[in-house]
Amino acid sequence: MAPFDSTDPAEAIIVTFADAIRQLDADPSLTQGRRRDLVSGLRSAARLMGLPPEAIPCDPAFLRPRLMAVHPVQAGIGEGRLANIRSAVRAVLSRMGLAGCGRDPDPLGPAWADLLGTIQDRWLPIQLARFARFCDARRIAPGAVTVATIEAFRAEAERTTIGGSIRATVRKLVQAWNRAAATVPGWPAPAVTLVSRSRKYGLPLADFPPSFPADVEAWVALVDGSRLFEDEGPVRPLRPGTIRSQRSRIRLAASALVRSGRPVETVRTLADLVEPEAAKAILRFHLDRAGGRPTGFVHGMASLLLAIARHHANLDAVAIKALQRLVAKTRPKAEGLTATNRKYLAQFDDERNVARLLHLPAGLMTRAEAAGNPAEAARLALFAVALEVLLHVPIRLGNLVRLDLDRHLLRTGHGRRATVMLRIAGDEVKNREPIEFLLPPDLVRMIDRYVARFRPTFARSACAWLFPNPQGGMRAQQGFGRALSELIWKETGLRLSAHTFRHIGAKLYLDARPGDYETVRRVLGHASIDTTTGFYTGLETVRAGRRFDETILGLRRGTALLARTDRRGRR
Repeated sequence: MAPFDSTDPAEAIIVTFADAIRQLDADPSLTQGRRRDLVSGLRSAARLMGLPPEAIPCDPAFLRPRLMAVHPVQAGIGEGRLANIRSAVRAVLSRMGLAGCGRDPDPLGPAWADLLGTIQDRWLPIQLARFARFCDARRIAPGAVTVATIEAFRAEAERTTIGGSIRATVRKLVQAWNRAAATVPGWPAPAVTLVSRSRKYGLPLADFPPSFPADVEAWVALVDGSRLFEDEGPVRPLRPGTIRSQRSRIRLAASALVRSGRPVETVRTLADLVEPEAAKAILRFHLDRAGGRPTGFVHGMASLLLAIARHHANLDAVAIKALQRLVAKTRPKAEGLTATNRKYLAQFDDERNVARLLHLPAGLMTRAEAAGNPAEAARLALFAVALEVLLHVPIRLGNLVRLDLDRHLLRTGHGRRATVMLRIAGDEVKNREPIEFLLPPDLVRMIDRYVARFRPTFARSACAWLFPNPQGGMRAQQGFGRALSELIWKETGLRLSAHTFRHIGAKLYLDARPGDYETVRRVLGHASIDTTTGFYTGLETVRAGRRFDETILGLRRGTALLARTDRRGRR
């Protein structure tokens, strides 16, 4: 088998799954069982991708993201069956001569074989084997390996690999190479450092003149409430979370100005950021990164620059007016939920996914009770409680990680008759609306079981956090949210952000009680009903369409006899 019907690349015709199946059927070297397995694997992969075999090219770059997006729970198959399907696709591509899709039967050349043979570590030769074959096939000697060699390996892997993360593969390769360079005597090439592919552009504040971070602290002192009775500054002190966000945005604004061509040594104070031409450069930089469309982040950046100009830099009226125009121009069009959140919520138009999420916490807690490893048991129980809290109390992730057993969970009574009120003061909430929820008994019992049996694994020192880290401190919000999302994907095949739970609760409630936006408004703490309807009105469209279809189908079934009578009359 070969990937092209013609040996002339200019006339090459890409082989599809359908072509590969025909070639497999005509291949006399295959046993009947092996042929059946490979053909079945291709047809099953086509069904999982939702495409006919004729529409699927035998191209790893096309196949990898689609096959990796298949989750056994969502596909209704076992993990072993999915692994066999991917293995069959890989085997077919290997028979077609695509490098990286199978084991190379040819031995390594002496230079690379001798080098790997000198390694005493058991795992390093295995971790370096694929890279060694790549270099050997291109006649790259071990001593000639550079960053460019590894980048070429990355490009080849992206072109030929159908499974796994290319980023993780390259990261592990670099780690193995550098470990060999540090531990294997006479290793022929030095350690390598890859050029980051990240789009991060922020510079540390230490890169700026000392006067700049000092001015940032002066701004913080102005807005944190410590100078409450002074004339300048906002009327209402900012919350700690908002101040952290503003610190980050100021650093990113200054970094954007430098990335736009401004010498870093000339950015001495916040006034250098809010001068109208500098502000335009900052906002243009961020608009370009956002694809030219105003976003909430860009608009927030413009609003912050305006606030600094008004309350701290003392710009004149003309400059203030210019910044006000920038704020107005960067205001994104109000479209309710973002496309990403709509995609997340669309998963719950399938009632099976609703069931998978709603029953996940109890399943995790059951597994925690039966787990033999205390650390794994505690991890499962922690996520079970976190998910159950989010399902019953749609709070933001920042409030979730800050839940304090003493301050936020207020208990009345004892034993099974005890009631627990979750209460978070308004000054701890993003929209300053206090949160008060009477927790249902099942959730209270789950929390009590977690606190008594599993939480001590994490809370090795005295602390009151409901979800402490191993040092007894508060868990990092970003890391906790990422771990929660990864667990949900692994267990259910659902792609979710922890921040989406507020929207999920609203959707599920409105699906059951269409039009009851006032309840959703109160639960989510929206100041205006317009905010609630702007977000969630469109979510009822799918459910309304389903009821419409059910009505039409019901009429079709009800009039079937009349249609048959009419056809007999025409005959």
